[in-house]
Amino acid sequence: MNYFSHVNTVIEIKTSYRKLCSIHHPDKGGDTGIMQEINAQYHEALQNVDGQVTTGSDNHEHTYHYDHKVEEDIINKINELLALNMLEAEIALIGTWIWITGQTKQYKDLLKTAHCKWHSKRKCWFFSTQTKTRYNKKASLNDLAGSYGYTSFNERQKALN
Repeated sequence: MNYFSHVNTVIEIKTSYRKLCSIHHPDKGGDTGIMQEINAQYHEALQNVDGQVTTGSDNHEHTYHYDHKVEEDIINKINELLALNMLEAEIALIGTWIWITGQTKQYKDLLKTAHCKWHSKRKCWFFSTQTKTRYNKKASLNDLAGSYGYTSFNERQKALN
């Protein structure tokens, strides 16, 4: 079965992947073999859209560059953060950066252990696989979300499911 035959853009692929994970991930009662197949097809689908140019809600063009290690690191870090069960926090993926907002003070030590850093201007935690900052340091999270795409992993919703 091709899980990504109906999607054509990076955002559609990533959105579809997250929905498939919520159904088929072994931690959610799914099958490990199916999840491995979904992971393989996910990376293949992203490779197929390498170089794709899209226009963000900021009306600027953005070119997607596939990097297997970055994509895998992001998936692993999101899974690690979700396992912390931070019910008062929201985990969001904006571009290739993970942002953790909300009531995070009680999770400070856990976030540090997870190699997240505090962003003093945005007053939230973040994780990035990049060593060189590419985002506008003055932009708000909403501005970044409009430019690079946004997916939320809200723990409160996860806890209710």
